[in-house]
Amino acid sequence: MKKLQILIPAICLWVTVSSCHHLGHHVSIVRSESGGSTMRIAYAGRIVFNKDTSAISFLSPGGYFEYSANGGKLSAKCDAHGKVVYEVNDDENLSALNPQGKLLLVEAVNEIEKTRRNRR
Repeated sequence: MKKLQILIPAICLWVTVSSCHHLGHHVSIVRSESGGSTMRIAYAGRIVFNKDTSAISFLSPGGYFEYSANGGKLSAKCDAHGKVVYEVNDDENLSALNPQGKLLLVEAVNEIEKTRRNRR
């Protein structure tokens, strides 16, 4: 019984320390409502966009990117091989963004930049 009293807190501590949120990964959620519409952005890990922000060049393992606004949805994550995989409005496992997905990603990056400018 004494060993369990030590083992259970040790396991809880290990799980807490090893979770991605405690290893320096960043998670951010932005929500805004204007005129009845809702916009949501959530991301974790290191994300690198291409020059025109129409694709994700790099996404750290375990990282993700999610955006939804005006009925459109975009998400990205890494597959088992480290490649970025997208989902655009329920079209899953896309290796490249379609035109609608590119537009959603550009919108999301613009919102992130706008939020950063407002925080200064």
